[in-house]
Parts: sequence; C-alpha cells; structure tokens
Amino acid sequence: MTHRLKEISCPTLIIVGEQDPGTPVAMAREIHAAKPGSKLVIIPSAAHLSNIEQPEAFTSALLDFLKTAK
Repeated sequence: MTHRLKEISCPTLIIVGEQDPGTPVAMAREIHAAKPGSKLVIIPSAAHLSNIEQPEAFTSALLDFLKTAK
C-alpha cells in the first residue's frame, strides 16, 4: 500500500524504534520515502513499543511534530 501514501494530504510523522523487528527501520524509511513531506524519527534503544520503551524520546518527537504540523 505504500504507493497510496502520497494520497494522504495531512502532515505525517513516522516513528520507529531502531531495534524494531516487526516494523524495521528499513520499512519505516520506505514509508517515509513514499510519503512526500513526511517526517521520520528513529527512537534509539527501542523496539516495537517505543512509546513505552523510550517514553521521553517518543513524546518529545510527537510534541515537536505537533508544534510544526499545520
């Protein structure tokens, strides 16, 4: 479905844990490349549940994105 990502018109944030085996960084990069204008954030020392494993980094990335999203 990545070919349809360009149809999304709202700001898009892609967050991935650097050690995520289910949705690896390579897949997140593919999504990012297919969605023009998206922002990609890779959370260090996190796997699939980066919001729980690295809550400060996740929340910071989310809040930064929300401040700039229009």
